[in-house]
Amino acid sequence: GFDEAKYHLKAMRDHTGFLSMEGDKEACRYRKRAEQGDAAHQYKLGRRYARGFKVVQDNYQAVYWYRLSAEQEYAEAQFHLGLMYEHGHG
Repeated sequence: GFDEAKYHLKAMRDHTGFLSMEGDKEACRYRKRAEQGDAAHQYKLGRRYARGFKVVQDNYQAVYWYRLSAEQEYAEAQFHLGLMYEHGHG
């Protein structure tokens, strides 16, 4: 049932919030580049968290990555960070 599905979903998550998917090189690349300070990948990682795309949806993480990108004057991140603030996140 529902509890079993929640258990299996939790088991698929790793410590970063990404759902474990064998060979998901794109997700690994996004996180690595974001952690290295790449503004575009910080923004893209923020979008993934905001949407819950191949990660557990997490507004806190979305704001975190948007903010890092926005501080580097990445316009799309600034826009989406503003939307997050407007909706009470951050």
